[in-house]
Amino acid sequence: MPTSLTIAEQTELTRLLGIVANKDGGFIPDPAYRPMHKLVPWPAVEVLIHNENGRFVLTYRDDEFKGWHIPGGYMKPNESYQGACNRHVRKEKIAEAVTNLQLIATHVWRAGEHPYSYPISLIIACKAVGEVAERDDLKWFEEIPQDIIPQQHPEFLAHFQKWFKGDQESAAIL
Repeated sequence: MPTSLTIAEQTELTRLLGIVANKDGGFIPDPAYRPMHKLVPWPAVEVLIHNENGRFVLTYRDDEFKGWHIPGGYMKPNESYQGACNRHVRKEKIAEAVTNLQLIATHVWRAGEHPYSYPISLIIACKAVGEVAERDDLKWFEEIPQDIIPQQHPEFLAHFQKWFKGDQESAAIL
């Protein structure tokens, strides 16, 4: 496919991507993040912490996404699923780590499903290491709350509930 970039622009883009890949460990500065994300699908972990009774942890967002959601976020280059899940639960001050990770489903976001990107969500059921204490923006749930963010989280949770009750098909594609 022909490009509208000049040879000089292609050379500069190649040079800059080389810097990102080789010197910055894959870190993309915020101003470039969203345009880059529109071009390249990016894996994200949806960290579904649950207990032995099937209750699950949700955190409340009060930003461009308003409502309860499954904790998680994007993986970094060369990061393991375990590392990404641990980093996100620490970042959201839920726990120091998670254990017993099980990939229960994947979801490739299509045009219009996500406001600025095309992530590939890896829905991972796991247990927290240590106790998870509730607070205003972090709660244990038995049912999907009414004020959950609509971007696929209800579907992910409904799949988790089926999986937890014994319909444990491996890595369903949602």
